[in-house]
Amino acid sequence: MQIKETFAILCAVLVLSACNTTTDQKSNTPKPAADTTKFNPNRTLEKERAKRNQPYSKESACRYIETSPETNMWAAMVKSSKWAKDAVNGTYTILTPTNDVLKAWDPAKLKVVRDPANQKAIDNLIGNHIIITPITVEKMGDIKEVETISGKKLKVQPGAQNIGGGIYMLNQIFTNQGSVVLMSKIIEN
Repeated sequence: MQIKETFAILCAVLVLSACNTTTDQKSNTPKPAADTTKFNPNRTLEKERAKRNQPYSKESACRYIETSPETNMWAAMVKSSKWAKDAVNGTYTILTPTNDVLKAWDPAKLKVVRDPANQKAIDNLIGNHIIITPITVEKMGDIKEVETISGKKLKVQPGAQNIGGGIYMLNQIFTNQGSVVLMSKIIEN
């Protein structure tokens, strides 16, 4: 009987020592991630992407849309606009309708903006889709309007995911130069 009692006491001591809750010991629980809702232009976009765990491309935003099979039609339109050089070299946010959105758009309007004789139409359309400052989708909830490369101010309605009449999706691709925000509706004005 004495062996059983000794064994029981030994087990109780082991259990109690395992439950030691002193605060002197370091916790193995990871610290919560820092607040990343504030966009700091001094951070690199790669660091921003890493903190948000969002897609990242080491190419420029223009190169990304050019090589992506879901946005290459838009890339061709950007290249034919007067904003092509700026879009390639700048750190802008490019609002990019997908190929499916372009195919579903009014065929007459698509024909007009793809016709080289209508350079002003393509320049206006593309100019309305390039925001001059790098901005995150998360930050769009904190602003009321953005300015495009063409100087136009677009109203932002984050609850409706609306920017200037176009509908933006919540996914964003960060690049070495700017970012790409996919659009499910074109900004027509």
